[in-house]
Amino acid sequence: METDKSSRLLNSFIETELNAIKEAYAASNLEDCHLDAGLAIAWSCYMFKNWVSEDISNELTEFAVELAHSNDNDWVWLASLLSAAHLVKENEDIRDQLLNQVSHGTAAHRYEVVRAVTFMVPTVSFSNSYLKKAVITNIERIQDLYEESVILYLCTEGSADDKRRWALDAKKRFNKLDDHKTFFEELFQKNKYYQNAFFVDTFSAAKSYFIFRLLAEPTLGHKQSGLFNEKADAREIVQNLQEREQNHPLSQSYIDLSCLKEKKTGLFKQD
Repeated sequence: METDKSSRLLNSFIETELNAIKEAYAASNLEDCHLDAGLAIAWSCYMFKNWVSEDISNELTEFAVELAHSNDNDWVWLASLLSAAHLVKENEDIRDQLLNQVSHGTAAHRYEVVRAVTFMVPTVSFSNSYLKKAVITNIERIQDLYEESVILYLCTEGSADDKRRWALDAKKRFNKLDDHKTFFEELFQKNKYYQNAFFVDTFSAAKSYFIFRLLAEPTLGHKQSGLFNEKADAREIVQNLQEREQNHPLSQSYIDLSCLKEKKTGLFKQD
């Protein structure tokens, strides 16, 4: 079956990249390519969760747990692997450990964490206390990506009423600085969609690495001979990718924030 071949290809990709990341991490020699690889693994686990084997899922989770309990701060560079492990195993401890780092004090680390959490958004509840606290911290400190963390939070799983209440409260609470005022006013003034390129760029970076490695890494082809010989296999991957991506709230540059729009009933009134 074509699905079986696609699954073998995906798992070969994850296994190859994960092993390279592990070796670099053990040698304290992480480079940008390893961060991109981790991002692509997380993207793969969101897009093709049902194709990830049990063995690969267990290996990802085992390494993610090791990273999460590491005494050094280098693990944050590999935040995307915690995202991947949560996506395939729904491990709440790993999830919350990662969400807690959305407000990381180092800008470069925070950047990697927010990118990693991007793929998890559909699986995270709006009521998650770790994410909520981290987002508030980012706003209070006016940290880089505080706007993106708010957008991310508003796109989690939850009711539109709860999201609107929270956003209105934040708008009132953080109204002393021009930067805050402008941002929250724009959230409510935009006509349903809010433009932000950060998340779509994250998706693009992950996809680009994934495609590049499939085409450029000969060992993947050697492991699964004949995988690239039939067009049906490619069509299946592309079809599944498009369907899954369209269902993700952060996969486009114009993000749907209709949850913030005032209802006709007048239940909420914007100040």
